[in-house]
Amino acid sequence: MTALRKRFIIVGIILVVLFGGLIAYHFVMAILTKRFLAKFEPPPVTVNVLKVEPVKWTPTYSTVGSAVAIQGANIAPEVNGTVTKVLFNSGAMVKKNQLLVVINPDIYAAQLQADEAKAAYNKVTYERYVPLYQQGVVSAEQLDQIQSDYEASVANVAQDKATLAQKYIVAPFAGRVGIRTVSLGQYLNSGDVITNIQQLDPIYVNFQLPEQYLQDMYIGQPVDITIDTFPGMTFTGKISAFDAQVADNSKSITIQATFPNHDPKAMILPGMQANVTVFLKQNGEVLAVPQQAINYSLYGNTVYVITDGKDKNGKPVKMATAIAVTPGMQEGNLVEISGGALKAGDLVVVDGLAKLQGNAPVTIVNESTE
Repeated sequence: MTALRKRFIIVGIILVVLFGGLIAYHFVMAILTKRFLAKFEPPPVTVNVLKVEPVKWTPTYSTVGSAVAIQGANIAPEVNGTVTKVLFNSGAMVKKNQLLVVINPDIYAAQLQADEAKAAYNKVTYERYVPLYQQGVVSAEQLDQIQSDYEASVANVAQDKATLAQKYIVAPFAGRVGIRTVSLGQYLNSGDVITNIQQLDPIYVNFQLPEQYLQDMYIGQPVDITIDTFPGMTFTGKISAFDAQVADNSKSITIQATFPNHDPKAMILPGMQANVTVFLKQNGEVLAVPQQAINYSLYGNTVYVITDGKDKNGKPVKMATAIAVTPGMQEGNLVEISGGALKAGDLVVVDGLAKLQGNAPVTIVNESTE
């Protein structure tokens, strides 16, 4: 055997020993790892839980609405003329039929006076002609003409009074007037707005709800609103009317609620945005959990409940097990559970959900009753 051949044999033996050693090493490590994993127990996840109990449930629906005056109008003259009196201040509260503005009435007052005199004369003439007709002194045609003249003069007086009344602009109803846009001596054309008036107490708030909630709505139903202008304040009213149709595009219905509005320090004005909370019909007692206890997923919604289990050594432990639930209406932070396997008395995980997977061992650090 040559020296070169001996060297090849020695190298081959060395390689066999090395590869054999590596294979043996990996084989042994695999066995040890498998044994380790078989005995490994993940540390329990620390969680807070809540005991689920039936609660009295008054579901609510929240939306946004807008305040609307019960009555609102722009005040404008029906005739032309020069303003001779302005009898209101911007933003003032006024009574129904309170005089606000006078447009120069002199010409129409003089015309009324002349027509009243003419009507009085025609009346006397007509009354004189009646007995003359009865005596046959005047004809029926003459009496008819005198009567016609009298009735025409009476109609002219009524027309003059109506026209003169248009020179005196009054509040059509009690309410608050807006900014004054007229001054003494200003010439007004028919239709020129001098201010607006809004009846503010009570006041409407209009809002919309999806049509499926209509079956839960009724006249007199309580409604609360908050307005950003008045932080910390809640206004309570009642539903007073429903629209006669459902909107085609949104499939929602407009609902109107009425609210008292007599507090001068917190007066709701038309156009203000309101955060609306409608109290739906009470469902009696239901199961409800905090919103953070629900794991929302495209594959279904679940909650983790605490169950009794055993670790790999057979020792009793507490486990967190996911069960399917169907969330319903929400009231504050609570969500109604309208379906699923949740039962009264179950302990539901409310904190620590992010670390839970499958049936995980847990350590309960706090059991809440709320």
